[in-house]
Amino acid sequence: TTQRNPNEQSVELNRTSLHRGPLLISVPAVPSSNYSFNQSRPPNS
Repeated sequence: TTQRNPNEQSVELNRTSLHRGPLLISVPAVPSSNYSFNQSRPPNS
């Protein structure tokens, strides 16, 4: 039986977390930054 290298597995895990990390950070940041941007903008009529 071919046993998986635990080191190889952790590298794969790191790769997925590397992609998910920025995604998890940017997803909540986008609506809040949009909201604060709209709030801070002076209304020009």
